[in-house]
Amino acid sequence: MAYAISSLVRPVSGIWWFVTAYVLLVLCAPLINDLISHFSRRGFAAFLFLSWAFLYASGYAFGSAYISLVRAFFFYVMGAFVRFHCRPRLVKRDVCFFALLCVVLWGIGTGCFMITSTGGGAHFWQAVAKHLFRGVSVFICTPVFVFCFFRLFASLDIGYVPRVNELASATFAVYLLHDSTFGRYYIWNHLLDVSGAMFSSRFFPLFAMFAVLTVFFVCAVIDLCRQKLLAPRLAAFEDAIVHSGRKLFFDEQD
Repeated sequence: MAYAISSLVRPVSGIWWFVTAYVLLVLCAPLINDLISHFSRRGFAAFLFLSWAFLYASGYAFGSAYISLVRAFFFYVMGAFVRFHCRPRLVKRDVCFFALLCVVLWGIGTGCFMITSTGGGAHFWQAVAKHLFRGVSVFICTPVFVFCFFRLFASLDIGYVPRVNELASATFAVYLLHDSTFGRYYIWNHLLDVSGAMFSSRFFPLFAMFAVLTVFFVCAVIDLCRQKLLAPRLAAFEDAIVHSGRKLFFDEQD
């Protein structure tokens, strides 16, 4: 009962928080779109800065049950700014700059995370330093990295690639599989032992990249097999049930 009440009060917390955050964002999207459609470029930039300062940053600094939803709102608005008020194509020099900046920010953010996740931090100045490094990672590195990432992908023109769309169809299942209670317990804690390997070696970033790619590939293969082997049979079974229900309740004839 307590868990059910907590789920209602904090709908974007716990396992699979992304699903509820995404659904709530989709429901709020028409209101957000109507609001930002009236902004000029300068007004949109000011609104984005205020959203960062008073929603995104303050939510992390002071804690919020809805920080995941706030984060989804902030990055949604940032994506809209990139789409409507930034150049759709980047020259080669700008592509190299944004790509290099992404790498640098990823390195800084990883280093800050390593600092804040290790050590005692019992003394006052150690605690202050940890909060400072965490602030640099969360408040600066992550938003700027996402902005650069949006700019890079907004400038891509890869056309229609069936394989990419096929792989994209499995990404939601990848999330459900690896972030489930079973996935978190067996994949991350036992199979890969991430908590034990984390920061125990200077090569941990490479291990993290390898682990993420491997988990994504395996989960994607599982879902693609489900789509090819089970989905048609389940669809036929569903159609048979619907057809039987119509005959039973609406007296339909063959």
